[in-house]
Amino acid sequence: MGYVVTWVIDGAGAPSHLEKAVVVGRVVRGVLVALGVLGALVLAASAETVSAASVPSSGAISAGSNFTCGIRTDGTLVCWGDPTLGWTIPLGTFSQVSSGFSHACGIRIDGSLACWGDNASGQTNAPPGTFSQVSSGNGFTCAVKTDQTLVCWGDPSLGWTIPPGTFSQVSSGGFGACGVRTDGTLACWGLNLYDLVSNTPGGTFSQVSAGYLHTCAVQSGGTVVCWGSNSFGQVSPLPTGIFSQVSSGGSHTCGIQVDGTVACWGYNFFGQAPPLVAGTFSQVSSGGLFTCGVQTDGTPVCWGDPTGGETTLPAGGLGPPADTTPPVITLPANITAEATGPSGAVVTYAVSAVDPDDAATVSCMPASGSTFPLGLTTVSCTATDTHGNTASGTFTVTVADTTPPVLTINVTSPVEATGPNGAVVTFTASATDAVSGSPATICTPPSGSTFPVGSTTITCTATDGAGNLGTATATVVVEDKTAPTLSLPANVTAEATGPSGAVVTYAVSATDPDDAATVACTPISGTTFPIG
Repeated sequence: MGYVVTWVIDGAGAPSHLEKAVVVGRVVRGVLVALGVLGALVLAASAETVSAASVPSSGAISAGSNFTCGIRTDGTLVCWGDPTLGWTIPLGTFSQVSSGFSHACGIRIDGSLACWGDNASGQTNAPPGTFSQVSSGNGFTCAVKTDQTLVCWGDPSLGWTIPPGTFSQVSSGGFGACGVRTDGTLACWGLNLYDLVSNTPGGTFSQVSAGYLHTCAVQSGGTVVCWGSNSFGQVSPLPTGIFSQVSSGGSHTCGIQVDGTVACWGYNFFGQAPPLVAGTFSQVSSGGLFTCGVQTDGTPVCWGDPTGGETTLPAGGLGPPADTTPPVITLPANITAEATGPSGAVVTYAVSAVDPDDAATVSCMPASGSTFPLGLTTVSCTATDTHGNTASGTFTVTVADTTPPVLTINVTSPVEATGPNGAVVTFTASATDAVSGSPATICTPPSGSTFPVGSTTITCTATDGAGNLGTATATVVVEDKTAPTLSLPANVTAEATGPSGAVVTYAVSATDPDDAATVACTPISGTTFPIG
C-alpha cells in the first residue's frame, strides 16, 4: 500500500478516467480509493458476477469493471469492452461466467474452471476440481466446489482466512468476499473497509452480492439489506419491495423484484442505476459504471457508461445455451401392497426429478395416494423441465390379497349328555374377509351332530376369493352329570320265622338316561333280618 495524488472530477461532477484525477488517495492493491471521503468517489468499480444462488447457471451476461462477458447460445464465451484487455477467451462450452475487476472466470459444463485476463495477483490461476459457482473480484477469485466448500485465490496481501463450512453461493467484491452458507447465514471476509466484514448482518439469506465498497444481500423473506460505503446512496435509502436477486457494482446496485422488474439505486451519472428499468428480467448484473441484464424473453440488454464499449452487445446473439438435457427422474422400486378392501388399497409413493439447468416437475398416473385395484397396475411418470425437456419412467404397483378370512365359532360348552351316545350340539360359525366379505364356512363335525361324551374338536374353514384359507377350532365337552333314578319297594313287614327273625327278599332297580346303572343294597335282598 502507498499514497498518491489522485484524480479530478469533471464539470458535471462525474468521476472519469485516471487522467482526470486530483483527490488524495491510497493505493490498495493498485486501485485508488479516496481517503478524506473514503469511497465518496470510486475510480473503477469492482465487478459483480452471475451468482449461482440467484441466477440460473446458464445466465447470459456478467458485467465487470469496464468490460462484459457473456455466454453465447452455443455455450461458448465472448467478452467485450475495454479494447486494451487483449484477452484470449478460453474455448469450451460454459454454464456460468463471472467478470471481475480486470479478469474473468467461467465454469465449463463438466464443472472445471477457466480464468483469463490480468494475472498480476494470480487471480486467473484456477485450481483443479469441479465447481458449482465462481465469482471474480478485484485481483482475486472465489468459487464454490461441488462439495460446497469454498476456495479463493489471487492477491496474497489480503491475508484472508476462508471461513469453514459449506456454502451455496459466494460473491467476490472490491476488497473482500461474502458467501451464503447452506444454512442461509452469511459470512464475509477480507479487508474491513467501511466495516464490510464487521457489519455482516445476521439472519438467513438467499443471495449476497459484494460490490466495490458496499455489499447487498437478499434476506430469506425477499427484502434487501446493504452495508458499507454509502457515498452515492448505494446502501441507503433502499427501495421497498420483495426481491429475488440483487447485484452490487461500483457504486450502484440493481435488483430484480418478484414481478420481474428491475430497480436500481446509488450512483447514476451515466444512467446505470435508473429507479426502474423497463421490461421484466430474469438476471441483472451491475458493473463499474454500467449494468447489464437478461430479459425474461431471453434478450440481453446493457445500459450506462458506453465509453469502453462495455454496453455494446456483440454480434451473433447472446443467451443461455439451448437446454436440451432432460431431467433425471428417480422412481421407486416396484411396490407390492396388501389389499384393504374389495376395491384394492390406497398406495402412496415418492418420485423425484433433478435437472442440471432448471427446475423439473413430475406427474404420475395413477397419482400417489390413489386407490389401486387388485392385481398389477403400471404407474407412468414424466418429469418436465422449464424448457420442455422430458424424461419418463414406469414402475408397477401390485395389490394382492394374501390375508386369509377370520373365522368365529359360537358354541356352548360343556354340554350335558342326553343319552348313551352323548348329545346333539348346535353352533354357529362365520367368516369375515376384507376383500371377499363373508365367505362360506365348512365345519367338521357340522352343527347338529351328536357329540359323544368327552371332548370333541370342531374345525371350521373358509376360503376367500383369492384362495386364502382361514381356519378356526373350538372344543366341546359333553358331560354325564345326571344321577340314576332308583326304584325302591314300599316298606316291608315280615312275620318272624324263628328267634333270628325272618329272611326277607325285595326288588330294587335303577334307570339312567345316559348309560347302564347298577344297584347295591345293604342288607341285601335274601338276608335274615332280625326281629324289629
